[in-house]
Amino acid sequence: MAKRHSKTVENILGRMQHIPAGALSSGKRAVNPRNAYSHMLNIEIDSGLPEDQQACQRALQEIVLNIPYKDLSDEQITMLNEELEDFRLQKKVGYRNTVGGQVADVQQTVDWCRDELSGLASRCSASAILLIVPGDDSAIFDCQVYVDQTSAKFVEMGLGVDVPTLGKHFHSFAQEGLKGMSMNCQLKMKNLKDFVSRKTVAGLQNITGNKALEMSYAKYECDIVDAYQVIIIGWPFLKRFSPPSKWSSLMYLEGLAEALVRKEGEVGLRCFWKKFSAEEYEARKERFNAMVEEEQLDQVKPQKQRSDAGIVRGPRKTTSTESDEEQTSPTESSEEDSNDEGDIDAAGGSKTQVQKKKMKRDVQGSGNRASKWSRVVSKEEITSDLENDS
Repeated sequence: MAKRHSKTVENILGRMQHIPAGALSSGKRAVNPRNAYSHMLNIEIDSGLPEDQQACQRALQEIVLNIPYKDLSDEQITMLNEELEDFRLQKKVGYRNTVGGQVADVQQTVDWCRDELSGLASRCSASAILLIVPGDDSAIFDCQVYVDQTSAKFVEMGLGVDVPTLGKHFHSFAQEGLKGMSMNCQLKMKNLKDFVSRKTVAGLQNITGNKALEMSYAKYECDIVDAYQVIIIGWPFLKRFSPPSKWSSLMYLEGLAEALVRKEGEVGLRCFWKKFSAEEYEARKERFNAMVEEEQLDQVKPQKQRSDAGIVRGPRKTTSTESDEEQTSPTESSEEDSNDEGDIDAAGGSKTQVQKKKMKRDVQGSGNRASKWSRVVSKEEITSDLENDS
């Protein structure tokens, strides 16, 4: 029994040496002449037959065993192998039936990726980030994150977040898109408005080649369509062409954000910029003018000019400030003091009141005329000086 077991193990190991490792890990049969020939016969036998009448795999294997496929030439074998590889690339694979199979598949993929990426820095001097999150609300597995030392520094220093926060944001985005990045409706609206505005301006700059061009919503027909012969397709015209910052509907913003990133050939509406010919431009211009005449669209009124437009203006006159009043000459200040003294004496005042008013003005000006030699006089010092003078 031991000898028989050893021979069985040797036969199995010998067969596995001819099968690539990728075929064993993915559960697919290896691309070899036998499997390629089986694939060709399967197509020939099952062509034109419904699924319930197609040949089963066991009957096909019996046919292959009775046919000497080893007599095929090398060119035929190479051609069959290429056809089998193309068929496997185009074959659609559905979701696994059981949750346990899905979790096992994810865990197997994560382990394989981590094993391959763990030595990437030492082998190729390259850095990598791995994020695997569930794409729906089932949450059959937790978010899987792998970062090496360089990637961790980039996330923490470059992006300003830690690695778990990055995985949480990516998980929210995978489930709900851009609106999943925020926790309330106001932030969702703000993020969507900013994203739509950036994508619209980026598409306009790419199609015109002018990287400094900005979007004009109020004068769209004049500043964009007429000037650059371009038009945006798929924009949701509500009442008139308005900027996204004035929208209040989350549904329209979500639809436009998805339409701006959707590529050609994908299912769904697209929003993109397009250049048109002179004939298309003239037809659009006539249609737009007719809609304006019928008052279906509000024509943008030009901004009213100033009454002194085109007149060269002189230098701006500076108004007097507190600092200008403080920078008066000693003669003027002495004249003001003398006038104050004369007025007070005429009214029967005393010299003490004049000194009190003068010191009060000096204290108020000391704060504005600050220098390294100045200091603020306290109220107690003023009171003591007045008592000594009296």
